[in-house]
Amino acid sequence: MASETDQPRLAPEIVAAISAAIHAVIDQPFRIITISERHPDGTLVSFWSIEGRRAIFSSHQFR
Repeated sequence: MASETDQPRLAPEIVAAISAAIHAVIDQPFRIITISERHPDGTLVSFWSIEGRRAIFSSHQFR
């Protein structure tokens, strides 16, 4: 199981900037659970969506 220490840490200034942006938009109490990077093309890959596609395609029968 991967721990939080296995992930590269963001600079505190980056986390502070993200927190300030969230506060400016929602203006309610919040807690940041995780911060994910986007791919260079701007998409965020969800491993759940990949697994869902794999399950769908593996259920198809090839002729």
